[in-house]
Amino acid sequence: MNRLEALNDQVSSWGNAPDLPEYMRRKLRIFNILNIFGLLTGLFIPLAGILNHDELPWEAWVVAFSPVPISSIVLWLTGKKKHAAAFTLYFLFYPLFTALMYFRQTDLGLELFFILYGVLSVFFLNRLKTVILTCSYCFLGYLLSQILPQQGSIRLVDINPAFFIANQILAGFLIFYALFLIKNETVSFESQLKQQARKLASRNVEIRKQAQEIREKADRLEVQTQELAELNKLKNKLFSIVSHDLRNPVYALRNYFTMARQYDFSGEDVKKALPDIVNDLNYTTNLLENLLTWSKAQITASEIHPSRVDVKEMTEQVLMLMRLQAENKRIRLENKIAACPPVFADPDSVHLVLRNLISNAIKFSPEDSFIEIGASAEGKMVRVFVQDQGKGMSAEEVELLMKGEQFTVEGTSSEQGSGLGLLLCREYLAKNNGRLFIESEKGKGSRFSFLVPALAN
Repeated sequence: MNRLEALNDQVSSWGNAPDLPEYMRRKLRIFNILNIFGLLTGLFIPLAGILNHDELPWEAWVVAFSPVPISSIVLWLTGKKKHAAAFTLYFLFYPLFTALMYFRQTDLGLELFFILYGVLSVFFLNRLKTVILTCSYCFLGYLLSQILPQQGSIRLVDINPAFFIANQILAGFLIFYALFLIKNETVSFESQLKQQARKLASRNVEIRKQAQEIREKADRLEVQTQELAELNKLKNKLFSIVSHDLRNPVYALRNYFTMARQYDFSGEDVKKALPDIVNDLNYTTNLLENLLTWSKAQITASEIHPSRVDVKEMTEQVLMLMRLQAENKRIRLENKIAACPPVFADPDSVHLVLRNLISNAIKFSPEDSFIEIGASAEGKMVRVFVQDQGKGMSAEEVELLMKGEQFTVEGTSSEQGSGLGLLLCREYLAKNNGRLFIESEKGKGSRFSFLVPALAN
């Protein structure tokens, strides 16, 4: 079995070239088998005739032996990778030597071989013109085989009927065997093509998956790039705040206390300066808290931990922190939150938003006014608002704030603002699936509100 497989591999690889197409490799395999078969036939048939002491003209012995030199030369040309020359020689000389017998008035029963050569030419020859020419050539030979033999011709059927019948059977067998080989190679080639198609389809699926992953990574990279750009913008803003807004009040306090020590300020002078000092300290502490909150969020990768938050209780805690700042301007803080469902959000985020909104309301409210904090349920959300009676804003200023643009506006007591607070409010609300709203009119106060998810029952 191993020897047969080795012989089959050797026959299959004879004349192959690395750049040869697969269908041409399969053609060569069949072509080589047929030529080896022809070579063996050219050896055994004359030998059988000699042993049988057949009395035939010399032309018959030449034709009987002709497959040996023809197939030998064809196989040599195939081995030299001269495939076109091998095909041409095969389909030129085999029909020619077969027709030679009929020209010599000798009928060896070879007419079916013309049909064999015509069938093979359709499979082996590539150019349509060559196929038509070869088939016509073989058909002409077949006609001659039927017309030329006349009375007095040498007929193998009279000399050796068994040999005549053997030639007919051999021709029929070769036709069947050639078609069988062609069919097998065609089926095998189709199976290989289907397998390759399945592999290509599988590979295409993998490529599409990889392309989708690349697109997703590109999208994530684009989002990260935008986030880095925003972060860089915020970083520049923070440097500006640290270098200017935070430094100025600290320097002012240092200069004031230096002058107080040098010039021995009286108690009355100190009392007059206290409101300004308190404003600076309130601004500085609020700014530091926002900076620390932002820094902590960046270090911890901006993680949030949503849980149950009682809005009314959280508002009371923030009002306690804002009490001194409000009392300094004689502003009344009113917590109007009564029956309000709890929310599902990060407590630190809610605390930061409330603290910044109430601090801003105090900053831009006049003395002897009041600030109202309320909340109400809106479907699956809870709206919390901070309403003041301050100076209000124009529609253009509200639009800038909603776009995330920062601009500096002094409070009613010349308090400074960095704009960082509202930026943090918007960022933290987004992380909690919330949203910030601003309603304001110049000279009629402002209403800042935000929506956060209510706690599911």
